Order: sequence, then C-alpha cells, then structure tokens
Amino acid sequence: MEKELCAPAKPPRLPSVLSVAEVQRLLAQMQGTKWLMASLLYGTGLRLRECLKLRVKDLDFDYGQILVRDAKGGKDRVTMLPQSVIEPLRKHLVRARWTRAAASSAVTMSSRAT
Repeated sequence: MEKELCAPAKPPRLPSVLSVAEVQRLLAQMQGTKWLMASLLYGTGLRLRECLKLRVKDLDFDYGQILVRDAKGGKDRVTMLPQSVIEPLRKHLVRARWTRAAASSAVTMSSRAT
C-alpha cells in the first residue's frame, strides 16, 4: 500500500502590528532625524526606501501631501502628510539648508586658500 507524501501545511502567518500605545512609547524614545523618519513611516505608510528617497520638491505643505516617486511597481503615488510632522519637518529643512550652505561656503573658502 503506497502512501502519498505531501508538504506539511504551513500555519497562517499573522503580521506583527504594534498598538497605538506601543508606537507612541517607541516614538517617545527617539529624537531628531530618527524620530522624523519613524513618524513619517508610521504616519504616511511610506516604505523605508521611499522615505530615504524623499526630496524637498516631493513635499506639498499647502495640500498636506507627499509625492512618492517610483514607488512599489515603479509607479508614482500621493500620500498624506500628517499634521503632527509638518512643523518638525519644516524645521529640519531649514537646518539642512543652513548646514548645506555652511558646508558649501567652507568648500569655497578652502579652494580659494590653495
């Protein structure tokens, strides 16, 4: 008598989802750019790569939107920009602009000295 072999049944895999309270505790432990990125990931549903590829021109503060370019499947999509992130994001952009300008002037000054 022959028995037919088959692959064992895989149990359904449930996704790991944090509760709102757990996310709040996690975000409370972060600060600076890490907090901003984690807040964007949580509040917008962005994937990590999408968040890392964001550019200033992708942010629309007036409409409260983010344009996600070349998202999954190679398509562009629009997602919301959470109110809680708008002010910290504006401050971050001002600091980044100032830092870039300072670095640019330092490079210009060092090239003149040589």
